[in-house]
Amino acid sequence: MQPRGRPEAPFFLIQAVADHIRDNGRIINVSTGFTRVAAPTHPAYAASKGALETLTLALAPEFGARGITVNAVMPGVTETDMNAAWITIPQARAGAQAMSVFSRIGGDYDERRPTRPNVEISRLGGAPNMRVYSRLNCEALS
Repeated sequence: MQPRGRPEAPFFLIQAVADHIRDNGRIINVSTGFTRVAAPTHPAYAASKGALETLTLALAPEFGARGITVNAVMPGVTETDMNAAWITIPQARAGAQAMSVFSRIGGDYDERRPTRPNVEISRLGGAPNMRVYSRLNCEALS
């Protein structure tokens, strides 16, 4: 099992660019549904994303004074090398598609289009500037 993700990388990146983020700007971290369900096949990846969500919660009040929101999004099941083995199983693919608001699995074609969050599903914690989306419904920007 190969570890995936470096939990300290987003911290150092945000620290390096903090003074360059405009007031009322946005910091968007990408998380995973593995932080909400048992993922025995990807424990290091799930742990690193859990750390990212905690970092997001911790940074929200810090940046809030400048009107900068700090968010973590969970884009849903995306076809990658990490899940290539099970996503080819018809029942697994159908289950993953059923969880999507688009009734499909995400892919690299989604990464090439500019998108914006459209539907907030849930909000966590008491940090007023922090939202965690359990699903990200994206709409292409024209």
